[in-house]
Amino acid sequence: MSLARAVVAGLRGALAAPGALAALQPLLAEPVDDGADADATATRTAVRAVRWLARLPGTRTHWRDTCLYRAVAVTEALRRLGVPARLRLGVAADHSAVHAHAWVEVRGHAVAEVSARPYEPLKPARQG
Repeated sequence: MSLARAVVAGLRGALAAPGALAALQPLLAEPVDDGADADATATRTAVRAVRWLARLPGTRTHWRDTCLYRAVAVTEALRRLGVPARLRLGVAADHSAVHAHAWVEVRGHAVAEVSARPYEPLKPARQG
């Protein structure tokens, strides 16, 4: 890869970042909760569908099986079912590194979470 191509790719990525991050903002916000009971079967089925997609051959060009991709997909799916899902991003530190993670919460409880590490959710940036 040429140096010029790498510079252009970096610049395009930097210019696209605000739009990509803005697209996550609605999923990071506290969802509207009408208090209705979430359908547990529908929730489990939506989570399984996302996991299934991650394993399909040929999806690797459009899909990355990472916690962020899965969490965004599950949040979108659950909100479409009327479940007040919220995308959470957090960090955990140990003596040698900082670890980042994305997960989904419904009414303050993690959905389909397999990580045993306690992550501290990031707080929204102050507006102003």
